[in-house]
Amino acid sequence: MHDGSDAAATKWAKRAAEFSSVDFAVLRSLLTDLDRHLMLRSFIDGYVPDANDFAIWGAIRGNKAARPIPRKFTINVARWYDSVENSTPWLETCLEGFNRHSSNQRMAASSSGASYDIDLPVTDGPVVTRFPPEPSGYLHIGHAKAALLNEHFAHAQPGGKLICRFDDTNPSKESQEFQDSILFDLKLMGVVPDMIPYSSDYFQVMYELVLKLIRAGKAFADDSELGKGDQDRETWKVYPTYDFCAPVLDSAGGVTLALRTNEYHDRNAQYEWMQRALGLRAVTIWDFSRMNFVRTVLSKRKLGRIVAQCRVWGWDDPRMPTIRGIMRRGMTVTAQRDFVLKQGPSRNVLNLEWGALWAVNRKIIDPMAPRYTAIDMQDVVRCNVGGLAAKCSAQRPLHSKNPAVGTRLVTYTGVILVEQADAKTFEVDEEVTLMGWGNAFIRSIEKDEASGRVSALDMELHLDGDFKKTKKKITWLASVPGEEPVALELYAFDFLITKDKLEPADNLEGGLTPVTQTVFRAVMDREICEVQPGITVQFERKGFFRFDGFDQVSGAMMFFDVPTEKT
Repeated sequence: MHDGSDAAATKWAKRAAEFSSVDFAVLRSLLTDLDRHLMLRSFIDGYVPDANDFAIWGAIRGNKAARPIPRKFTINVARWYDSVENSTPWLETCLEGFNRHSSNQRMAASSSGASYDIDLPVTDGPVVTRFPPEPSGYLHIGHAKAALLNEHFAHAQPGGKLICRFDDTNPSKESQEFQDSILFDLKLMGVVPDMIPYSSDYFQVMYELVLKLIRAGKAFADDSELGKGDQDRETWKVYPTYDFCAPVLDSAGGVTLALRTNEYHDRNAQYEWMQRALGLRAVTIWDFSRMNFVRTVLSKRKLGRIVAQCRVWGWDDPRMPTIRGIMRRGMTVTAQRDFVLKQGPSRNVLNLEWGALWAVNRKIIDPMAPRYTAIDMQDVVRCNVGGLAAKCSAQRPLHSKNPAVGTRLVTYTGVILVEQADAKTFEVDEEVTLMGWGNAFIRSIEKDEASGRVSALDMELHLDGDFKKTKKKITWLASVPGEEPVALELYAFDFLITKDKLEPADNLEGGLTPVTQTVFRAVMDREICEVQPGITVQFERKGFFRFDGFDQVSGAMMFFDVPTEKT
């Protein structure tokens, strides 16, 4: 069956080059579109593959970043991909050409500052990695590096697998809440494990191997401190240590590459000895450095204390370095992935600046964030505007450089609101620019002599004036009789920790920042009501903010400031 037109097939052939992107969000969007196209089709155009199929298949096959996505998110693309390969055996002879294509893409990524091509230790067959979180807290930015690197390496070549193995060997610290949150946060990052086993699945195997070690004279029983816990208490009176659990489960679970932070480097010899002593298959270890950030603590135990002491609202507080916390602050999945993969599995221990990560994020949100005007209500000034014949309205772009973002209705009236901070700088007969409207002259200024606060202003429009010649460009908001402006609460946050690096011997409570949030009350016209929770906007002259929801007491719209490289 054909569409009756080659238009659809031609469209995909022309888009083949787009599949060479290394941007996860771009690739997922492309593959989702292709998935819809293939919903009722065996191939792109008909019952047999043709040049259109080969072009798209080759682009995906030659891009390490694209290959893992279909099997996780696009069922129809995964089915089509296998059909193309199975129905055309001669494609195998073309793999060398596709590999050259992939190499060119890596070189291009390298020249732009990316490092998606990370050298792997030599392994036979598909790569199987594991991400082994302990369900004793929420995932943080450090875990993101481990999860994304494991996911990247596992799916860099066809046939690989990512195992998310819950290390449930410490029942006193674990909870179902944390386990559910880990799986949820992995999904937020676009990481979908192929398998989700538990360490406890292997308790019998580990118990028998322990007995084997003891009988061989390579271990002895120390009963001075028995493990405790509610889970399986009647069956198991002891629990395995990490240093025994990791080498056994990695080998027994089919892991071929154990990626772990270099804090375990000194225990690698023990890991390898354990596998030799038990006659288990050896697993290659690759160490990488933890991703530490200035003025940030990543210990789950210490983060738990901060939550327990109510220093924050919870594990998902925007001040917390948890995955959910930084995403609530305005971090995007694409920025996280790009930043982590550009770091690579380096062994260099660094204390990174948060600004470097937020700078990557800004490049993603800036082209798509709609622009609005929010006016600080602290001593707001009413200003009479002369020269306007009558109240009027007009549709204005939400983004001057991206028409696709849409438009909003802007109202022009004879009375406007301006911020006290701007009004204090005005001089009589000075020409200023009202952003989004035009120029105006300041004709009179009323001040409170005691405080110096401006109480009222008079302006006269000068729409023929040149905005390039004015020094002051100010934001404003129309004051419309009978229309109440929308109340906003703009939150600004500080770091939780006062020191760049909190040493192990430092007292946590002594290193906490006393005040870490400031709330500014502002107003905006009703156009802001179109914004949905989770959307990031830019308030002119104030920066980027993410809409979190409504304050349960005041009913105001709550916006959290999104940092950039400058803040």
